[in-house]
Amino acid sequence: MTTFDLTRIGWKAFQDLAVAVAAEILGRPVQTFLGSNDGGRDGAFLGVWAGDNGQPVKSTIQCKFTAKPGANLTLANVRNELPKAERLVKEGLAEDYVILTNAGVSGEADKEICAAFEGVGVKRCQVFGGSWIEQ
Repeated sequence: MTTFDLTRIGWKAFQDLAVAVAAEILGRPVQTFLGSNDGGRDGAFLGVWAGDNGQPVKSTIQCKFTAKPGANLTLANVRNELPKAERLVKEGLAEDYVILTNAGVSGEADKEICAAFEGVGVKRCQVFGGSWIEQ
């Protein structure tokens, strides 16, 4: 498999790439927001996940970029997003919360991160790392 150094493209290019990949792979039209004052959402979509009851839900996409090669995402890297996610849940904008990052994501980090987001009311949390984007 060919790999790409996603740390070299910058945060805005990574965000654009991640949202485009999400739209293509997840099969949903993705709405994007301005780089500032995004309200805790880099992107959003309305859709149905496999196994759901057929009712569309609102999902929030949050991109986490690092310029550090070989970095791994941890809960500490996304902890500041938790109050925003909680507010978005209350506003009906984040039943699902999708984190896209160019960093590596371990199974333990995924579990810890998703438990934290589910703890503030997110019903489904998914974390996709750089290797998922590269595929």
